Amino acid sequence: MEQGRKSSRGVQSESPYREFALLYDDTVGKYAFECWKERFEIIESRFGFSFDTAADIACGTGLAVLYLKSRCKRVYGVDGSAWMLDVAKRRVRSEDVIFLQQKFTEICLPERVDLLTCNFDSINYILEENELELTIEKFASSLNSGGWAVFDVNTENELRIEDGNDLQVHRCRQGVSIWESDWNEKKKILTISMTNFISIRKNCDEMKRETHCERAYPLDYLKDVILRSGFKECYAFDAYDLGGVSRNTRRIQFVCRAGR
Repeated sequence: MEQGRKSSRGVQSESPYREFALLYDDTVGKYAFECWKERFEIIESRFGFSFDTAADIACGTGLAVLYLKSRCKRVYGVDGSAWMLDVAKRRVRSEDVIFLQQKFTEICLPERVDLLTCNFDSINYILEENELELTIEKFASSLNSGGWAVFDVNTENELRIEDGNDLQVHRCRQGVSIWESDWNEKKKILTISMTNFISIRKNCDEMKRETHCERAYPLDYLKDVILRSGFKECYAFDAYDLGGVSRNTRRIQFVCRAGR
């Protein structure tokens, strides 16, 4: 926060992606989207799939929805956060895009689609195995036979903090976001305590806090869940170069094909 600015004295703890929805694109969203788009087009070429309909799960501010809209006839943007969806709806205004507020375990599209995406380690936000397994089942049942799901997960290598806490400060046009991270080795969960300063008018910020948690899951477990959930093919790559997964991989890119 710039020197001389005033913050409200009442500090509240809110659900993830409330105030952060206003800061998301400038802190991580736009850069992450450009990386995802490049990888997605390589995957699309490598596997040779095509799609007329698509769904982006945990669509956030709608960057991937806007891109997919340019590629197919109809897109569904699904997210559990009303605040993220508000930003997405302002970005994407089209009769061919339908936004739905649904949690992972409640996914229910009006139709099956040819392509389902879920990006930016959103799946790591699922902290319970039974909810993860139900979510992957929802992915599979949302696809047409032979349809493709493209999603990623952070590994323990990416989430783990070796010593103490990690502190990051992100500055952007609409404010400042301060992240204090803590790793629970036993539970394999990273907790980010986020303090957001939102610029509401000149020389005045509103301060809000929210908490984000991500869990790391073993690759073998994830593959087993995917193949038990209605997918007939499952491919895993290192998300950074789309080569093989190694002990040093920090994010895994899954490409899965639905059967029936």
